[in-house]
Amino acid sequence: MKFKKLLLLPLLMASLSGCNNGNIVDIQILSFNDFHGAVKQSEDGSQQGLLNFASTIIEKQNKVKNGTVLLSAGDMYQGSAESNTGKGKIMMDVMNKLGLEAMTIGNHEFDWGVDTIISQHDGDTKNGEANYDYLGCNIYQVQENKELSRVDWAKDYKIVERGDIKIGIIGWISTTCMNDIATSIISPYEFTNPAKRIVDIAYKLRNEDNCDLIVAMGHDDSDFVNTELGTNTKAKIDLIINGHSHSSYVKENDGYNVVQSESNGAYLGVTNIRYNREEKKVISMTTVNEEIQDVKNKDQEIKTIIDDNLKDINKVVNEVIGKAGEKITKKIGGKWIANAIKGATGADVGIINAGGVREKAFPIAKGSDIKVSNIWEMMPFDNMIKTTKITGKDVKGLINNSDNFIFSHTTEEINALNDTQEYVVAACDYIFDKPEYCFQNGKDVTETLLLVRDAMIEDVKAWTKENLEFMPSQGAKVGKITQ
Repeated sequence: MKFKKLLLLPLLMASLSGCNNGNIVDIQILSFNDFHGAVKQSEDGSQQGLLNFASTIIEKQNKVKNGTVLLSAGDMYQGSAESNTGKGKIMMDVMNKLGLEAMTIGNHEFDWGVDTIISQHDGDTKNGEANYDYLGCNIYQVQENKELSRVDWAKDYKIVERGDIKIGIIGWISTTCMNDIATSIISPYEFTNPAKRIVDIAYKLRNEDNCDLIVAMGHDDSDFVNTELGTNTKAKIDLIINGHSHSSYVKENDGYNVVQSESNGAYLGVTNIRYNREEKKVISMTTVNEEIQDVKNKDQEIKTIIDDNLKDINKVVNEVIGKAGEKITKKIGGKWIANAIKGATGADVGIINAGGVREKAFPIAKGSDIKVSNIWEMMPFDNMIKTTKITGKDVKGLINNSDNFIFSHTTEEINALNDTQEYVVAACDYIFDKPEYCFQNGKDVTETLLLVRDAMIEDVKAWTKENLEFMPSQGAKVGKITQ
């Protein structure tokens, strides 16, 4: 096993023994974040996949059989064809088997709408059912009178017991995540400043519910919030689990630890706590990020769950739709996507946000088969294309933006547009719906009902129909698609 942080071996071995000798109890907290539906193991080994990840967790659970707690800091489902096609069902089925206790809601849990979040606890196993709690103590709904009320689909906290040790787990989402969610979805909600609320909940858990340990788990990586929580003597938080930035770190402080474990199942956070139940205090706590490896003895029950979910999905995602005629980088891929939505809508200009094009999909080697799964990896989000008619002056004004726009044209070409002439502009709904941009103020605003990803797939097929290798640096070949 590879570790991000070295530990004192005797202490680690003692923790792993799961001892429960008199007043001394060992608790193991396993944590991860931003898994993004990373079901498949990659050929180059950069992603070990869900089976290796789950098998590693089971190995850890077996070493501390009665004292392990499994937690997720959000963004679990969205990010791959294998997970997205079932809206995370494959992930839920595996996490249910692993006994996941709770997940903090992340910004990408909102991608399919709040109705989908609610449906994951509606008792219908056909659409995916999470047997673990969703947490988000600072998620509020904005009422018509502008007052805020807590939503009922995200709990403040969960209390779990391991033997006679009670562990309180509080969840929150970063206030900045509101900027990462489509306006049409997030507009009825508000993420409030979490620190004071978490402190108050932690105090309640300690003093009214008699919790021995407190874990604060946020889809957030703010050092400011972490310090506010960890140093607050009223809250007395033992462990802070972070997510969202896809970073990997362990920060051991006086009285509390902080951990984030990268993304896509690359690492598993492992925190071992030795607790004295008589003195009601933590004797020792160690945290590491353990790198996930190719497990020799993979769990067969987990494999069956994954295989059953993938039976129908693999037929779709493994379809070969073209062949790469050049090495495809993110820079080439991003500009091509902008051109693809331009072509698929018959627009004059296409615009996407760079954050919607996923880094892990690149590079694609020259001569590689282009599969539907490659397109999902580039654009896992269900962003719809919208069009509008705005002036050249307005198009130029979009060059300076906060979402790192990628245009179908060069900056020089955009600047050469006629200020007073009107142009049809196609953009993904994530940026189109933001009120700070001019899209919605244009003429003939149209919701095409065409996904960005579908435009990409049709463009690769257009190259193949002409018996050509896929050369995205040369633009797009797809014509206007009518729904």
